[in-house]
Amino acid sequence: MQRLLSQRSLFLGTSVSISIKDRDLAVVRTSGRFWKNEVTYPLDEINPEPARVRRVDRQWALASAFLGIFAAMFLLGALHEELGHHAMLITGLAFALPAAYCAAKTVALARGALVYFQVQTHAPLFVLGASRPSREEVDRFVAAFAEAIRAVRYPREFSPAERLTHFRRHVEFLHLEDVISAVELAMILDRLERRAREAAEAEPGADPAALPGRGTAAVGLAN
Repeated sequence: MQRLLSQRSLFLGTSVSISIKDRDLAVVRTSGRFWKNEVTYPLDEINPEPARVRRVDRQWALASAFLGIFAAMFLLGALHEELGHHAMLITGLAFALPAAYCAAKTVALARGALVYFQVQTHAPLFVLGASRPSREEVDRFVAAFAEAIRAVRYPREFSPAERLTHFRRHVEFLHLEDVISAVELAMILDRLERRAREAAEAEPGADPAALPGRGTAAVGLAN
């Protein structure tokens, strides 16, 4: 598995990494302080040109402002012992921490993000920071990722077995996303298998019996 990009925010406690698996799958791993998630996408289902988004989220900004005001009030009150020094200090810190978190989220969104979309449905698939760890490294990733996506759209160097697995993953992903029905899936898979057998029989040294059985692609996609 080839890792192309890894992003981490120490303050927010979140991370995301993009890797290439089996030449035609993108593995997106995201995690937070208390959760982890991993999703695998066929590369040719991803639009190679991400949208660059920059915005100021009002909810995070307002939350940061209100919490910051309360934190400042209690911390200033802690300067006067007669008002309850320790209670004021603890309360002020309790407001200051979430205020800092909201401020960090506001700044992260304002710095911009890259959104990758699904080719057919244009649904957003995953989001990356536009400048983490650096703008130059992100730009290099975008170029390398686009090259990997375009390379598998026309997999001419694949063997018949590799092409069959590749296109199975593609159509099974469409079925999982409810783009095609189960009947359409079965018809497409039958046609792919028939053409793969014909290509294997015509290719010198290829063994039609070595073609992967149905279900191999689904297992690979789930993993």
